[in-house]
Amino acid sequence: MSFKSNFLKNNFPGVVNTVFLRSLDGGAEFRFHPFIEGFKHVITPKIDAIGFGPLQTKTYRRTGVAEEAYQVSLALPAVDEQHARSNWSKVERLLRTVNPSASQLISSNARYSLKISPLIPKTITGLLVAVDEEVDLEAGFINGYPKLVRLSFTFQIDKLQEALNSSGGSFEFGERVVGGDNISADKQPAAGTNLADRKKTKSANDELELSGLNASQRRARAERKRQEKLQRAANATKLPSAGKES
Repeated sequence: MSFKSNFLKNNFPGVVNTVFLRSLDGGAEFRFHPFIEGFKHVITPKIDAIGFGPLQTKTYRRTGVAEEAYQVSLALPAVDEQHARSNWSKVERLLRTVNPSASQLISSNARYSLKISPLIPKTITGLLVAVDEEVDLEAGFINGYPKLVRLSFTFQIDKLQEALNSSGGSFEFGERVVGGDNISADKQPAAGTNLADRKKTKSANDELELSGLNASQRRARAERKRQEKLQRAANATKLPSAGKES
C-alpha cells in the first residue's frame, strides 16, 4: 500500500483526517492524522422476546436503550524519523492509558471523548473496549522506529453519560431524575420509554392473552378485572380515619 508524503504534512482543519481522543479523568490527549482504513458503526437494539398465554405465543418489544459502538482502523505512516517517533510514542502512550496498573484503576473511570473528522464531527463520550496495535514489518524502520503502524480500536458509547451531557447534568428516565439534585430514592426507573408506549404494549399483551382463552375463561377474566377496578376505585375514595374522640 502506498501513502502520499504530503498527507501528514498538511494540518489545516478539514483537509486531513483527524482523530482526537481525550481521557476524561486524566486529561491525556491523542491527536492522529491517519489514513482511515476501516470505519464501522454498530447499533444493537435492546429487543427481548416475551411469551403470552397458555401456548406462550412469542412477541417482541424494545426493553431498553440500544448499544452503540464504533470500530475504527487507522494507518499511521511516517515520512521521516520525526513522524515515526511521534506515531510510535502516541500509540504506546494510548496503550498505557487503556491498560492502567492496579494502583491507577482506583482513580480511573476509563471514559474518553472521541471526535473523528469528517466521519464523527460531533464529540461523543464512551469507553475504549478494545485496542489493537500492529507494526508493518515489511515497511521497515527509521532509526529503530516503525515506518508504518496500524491502530484499531472499538469505542463503546456511554448512553447515560451522553444523556447527561446533552441535558446539562440531569435527565428524566421514566419517573426518576438521573444526575440531578432531586433524585427520589423510593422511585425506580419505569419500564418502557413513555406512558403512551406502555399503554400500547399493555393493550397488545391483553389481546394476546385473550387469544388463548375459551369463552368461559374470558368471562372469568373479565369479572376478575371488573372486581379489581372496583377495588381500586374504592381504595382511591377512602378517607383517612379521623381517630377516636377524646
